[in-house]
Amino acid sequence: MIITSVLSTLVAIALTLLLSRQLTRSIRKVVTTMQGARLEDLTTARVEIDELMPVEIELIALQFNDMLRSVYKELHADRETGC
Repeated sequence: MIITSVLSTLVAIALTLLLSRQLTRSIRKVVTTMQGARLEDLTTARVEIDELMPVEIELIALQFNDMLRSVYKELHADRETGC
């Protein structure tokens, strides 16, 4: 009984660490791109989506990428019209 409890606890801890590590890595990827977007050319600043990224973070990344695209289009349109 004690061995089962200890093993269950160890498995739970391992899964928690694995999931939190992946979540942290994905959030860091989005934040790094956000920080870089203010310094880089908006045509290259994009969050790369990978299959291990949690769905919620992937949605944030996709929306951020769409926002960057929109901002780039607006800036590019303003430059063409001379505004």
